[in-house]
Amino acid sequence: MVDGVNEVQAECQLRVRLVSEAMLFNSVTVRLDDMTQTTFLSPLFDFFVEGLAAIIPCPKENVFVFNVQDDTDVEAKILNVSFSVRRPDSRDPDDYYPPHYLQERVYLNRAILARLSNVQVLPFDDNLCVREPCVNYEECLSVLKFGNASGFISSDTLLFRPIYPVNTFACRCPHGFTGMKHKYECDTEVNLCYSSPCGPNGTCIRKEGGYTCICREGFTGQNCEVNLWEDRCGSHSSLCRGDSKCMDLGDGGFGCENCSHASWSSRLCELRARSFTRGSFLTFPSLRQRHRLHIKLRFVTREKNALILYNGRYNDKHDFIAMEIIDSQLVVSFSLGANVSEVSAQIPGGLSDGQWHEAELSYLNRTATLSIDGCDVGVAVKYGNDLNYKCANSVTHELEPRCADLMQTCYRFLDLTGPLQIGGLPALPSDFQIKK
Repeated sequence: MVDGVNEVQAECQLRVRLVSEAMLFNSVTVRLDDMTQTTFLSPLFDFFVEGLAAIIPCPKENVFVFNVQDDTDVEAKILNVSFSVRRPDSRDPDDYYPPHYLQERVYLNRAILARLSNVQVLPFDDNLCVREPCVNYEECLSVLKFGNASGFISSDTLLFRPIYPVNTFACRCPHGFTGMKHKYECDTEVNLCYSSPCGPNGTCIRKEGGYTCICREGFTGQNCEVNLWEDRCGSHSSLCRGDSKCMDLGDGGFGCENCSHASWSSRLCELRARSFTRGSFLTFPSLRQRHRLHIKLRFVTREKNALILYNGRYNDKHDFIAMEIIDSQLVVSFSLGANVSEVSAQIPGGLSDGQWHEAELSYLNRTATLSIDGCDVGVAVKYGNDLNYKCANSVTHELEPRCADLMQTCYRFLDLTGPLQIGGLPALPSDFQIKK
């Protein structure tokens, strides 16, 4: 603009993004506390996108925010911001990170995102699926669908036109399940060990939605198909973990050299043990085993109270499972969404003696069985009190009478959405459902 004496220039950028079904299906919605649309757009919008790019991580051009909407279901000033992130390593324009990955990155890095973007991120709101609206073994997925385009939202530096999606859910029959009469009924679990996928070199262990092969000595691979004594590196070099390198052995077979933790690692440099100081922990993807899981581990400690593992939901409520040492004895607690069930196993003198102990947890259809150090589970569960032999115990989570009708919405499954934490918990503003 020129008035004959003065000249003023301004630059305007126009960005148009097509919101596809893939973008909606692979999106997440975060809740920002004490935030309005106008305040978020200037100047926090760019800070927020850059913060997401830093914690995911990805180029900021791959972060697509398509919804900025006030939460009308609460009295507080909470802003819902929906976004998806395209994978930087893919050429497919509709290849996005899955929602559970985005949730995990935001969940674990909420404090970093708050510092980078000057916003306060609240726990994820997942009330739709937490009530288990699907029937039989169907899994509930919280998804966004296109609702309508809104009017423009303006601030001092940004003019933004969001879409207002509809927050709904979809029911999916997960892998490993089918219908006895019709596939869509999803009322039958398939035993994927039936076809003996591990062959003669391994033992197949059934698990929900799949199987695990326990290989004989000298064999490895998903189906125990790799012979460590005869095969050469070739296509197997990726089996060496960490910074180790595959090395052919002179008399046949292969191994891994330059393993940095050889004394605590397998032949393939797989780390088998980890020590934890106060405040440290390991994070893994969620167990996502809704009605069948099996955990077996060994530990050593002198702490009378300690956390071994924890897996909950992103909203810090409802379903969870925790394994703890309480007063030197082992305790497992879990919830399917409402009440909490607990099972404990005890040995004379306790577990806080600086010696290695083995814990085994089996969970099947609401029944949890816990044992320590190779205990005779049958004897301990049936006669433990009479014999003072309490190294194993079992508990069944009781449902409401109305849950006998499978068409009723009810807490039947262990729906864990958050990450699995081993050895400790992150320093987050969360109310983890643990005892100590």
